[in-house]
Amino acid sequence: MVRGLCDRCTLQDQLATVFDAAPAEASGQYQPMRTALADCDQPRTALNWLRNSHSARLLADLVAVGRPLTHEVLDTMAHASGRGGTQTIDYLRTTLVTYKALPERDELTARIERHLARTAARHPEHALLLRAYVRWPLLP
Repeated sequence: MVRGLCDRCTLQDQLATVFDAAPAEASGQYQPMRTALADCDQPRTALNWLRNSHSARLLADLVAVGRPLTHEVLDTMAHASGRGGTQTIDYLRTTLVTYKALPERDELTARIERHLARTAARHPEHALLLRAYVRWPLLP
């Protein structure tokens, strides 16, 4: 408890701090995640996640700047971050999909395509062959 509030009320305050920072035109897209966290069975668990998790901080940053919650935005962020950042983004993505804030997708195919893009960028002289190999025999 904080300031004499129960965990559920403290969670509501914390959710307001995170999600009310969203620009007005973008706030609706975050509603499924906010609702899922507010309605969770264990408010203390949600509070701990919001306070201590790197993925929760990443979500708060996305909300604060009004970035859309899409797989493409998360893919771009994962491409720009290191290995630890990618794991944080993947955890956030899984959480968002679980709570229906993002649609499901074939993550294995998406990871293969992200890896292909990174590898082709490192070896542009082989990019055409790499792309053909991955897209024709591997992905189908």
